Amino acid sequence: MVRNAESNDSAFPNILQLFFSTSLLQVIGVALVLIVVAAHILWLSERNHKDGMIPQSYFPGIFKACWWSAATLATQADEMPKGVLGRLVGIIWMFIGVLFAAYFTASATTSLTVQQLQGDIRSIDDLPGKVVATTAGSTAATYMREHKISVLEVNKIDQAYNALQTKKADAVVFDAPVLLFYAANEGKGKVQIVGSILREENYGIILPNNSPYRKPINQALLNLKENGTYQSLYDKWFDAEKS
Repeated sequence: MVRNAESNDSAFPNILQLFFSTSLLQVIGVALVLIVVAAHILWLSERNHKDGMIPQSYFPGIFKACWWSAATLATQADEMPKGVLGRLVGIIWMFIGVLFAAYFTASATTSLTVQQLQGDIRSIDDLPGKVVATTAGSTAATYMREHKISVLEVNKIDQAYNALQTKKADAVVFDAPVLLFYAANEGKGKVQIVGSILREENYGIILPNNSPYRKPINQALLNLKENGTYQSLYDKWFDAEKS
């Protein structure tokens, strides 16, 4: 559970997180591969041309070819190939550069917009480096420590809510039904549930051995599931449709 994005002080998204995001790193990786391929094609086509812009030797010729490829991909080329094949490569590469610039801009804009709308915590992968509040001795606290996440342990879950609202914590990790109930009622409009269940755990009703109530309770629970009562109660108290 995190604060609503609009309740955060900073109006500026986390630029560093954007540039180190997986999707953007993949785009940059593809761009580097394309630059190296285009540079080699350019070097091979231009190295023997008498007026070619690329030196004949592999070094430093390939460096200049890589520079030209990178500059052209960013639509900043200041020199054009002289050979027929080189010019053909240049034309194709310029079109690729325009498409790449448009794709890069769209990806960056989308990432920035998502950050502003959702905040910078959307899953367990975003928690390292953040302060996470939960109750002391809980399975949630153990889970956070196992994943090397900074934990603020409190005695009561209400104290974790307060730490989140007063910005002493960046998120709260706890039992899903408890957080869903708070987000749908007292915390409505202030917090939101993000990500998925980190680890499934079961609740149980404890009875003495050989209790005569075990079978009737199990039957009652089964009836609640089958006739839809369970789901209607879940929707009512946990605001399930919105979450």
